[in-house]
Amino acid sequence: MTADHIAEAARRRIPVTPTLLQVGSFAAIADQAGAKYPVYAARMRAMHERRYAQARAFHEAGVPLLMGSDAGGTIAHGTLPAEVAEVVRAGVPTEDAVAAASWRAREVLGVPGVSDGAPADVVVYAEDPREDVAALTRPTAVVLGGEVVRTRG
Repeated sequence: MTADHIAEAARRRIPVTPTLLQVGSFAAIADQAGAKYPVYAARMRAMHERRYAQARAFHEAGVPLLMGSDAGGTIAHGTLPAEVAEVVRAGVPTEDAVAAASWRAREVLGVPGVSDGAPADVVVYAEDPREDVAALTRPTAVVLGGEVVRTRG
């Protein structure tokens, strides 16, 4: 997206999912394209090189961010903590990146917020991920539909 596109997305409140893990692989993809597809390779390298600045620009412009990845192809499922960490590495404040993966995502997607009586699945952490994004890799429990489906230990 150009600066004009980013400004318009912010104005319209169009959410964007940066998928920095996927874009992080674009240099290797460009290398495979080689001399046979030079325009494609150049575009992939350019997107790779500006990935952090682009994510930061989305945030600074007020574009609603959603955390996700292109999991299922070359990216393994369960990589959301790494995706959030990449967005933090790009310069998005940790609290905003965690919010984009949880309570703020609920708002953007139009589902009930985190409040008494609202339906919600819960991931429990011993440490606050807003203070240390690496805490997202260490959940102590996962509750889905009111049932504990995973505990650590």
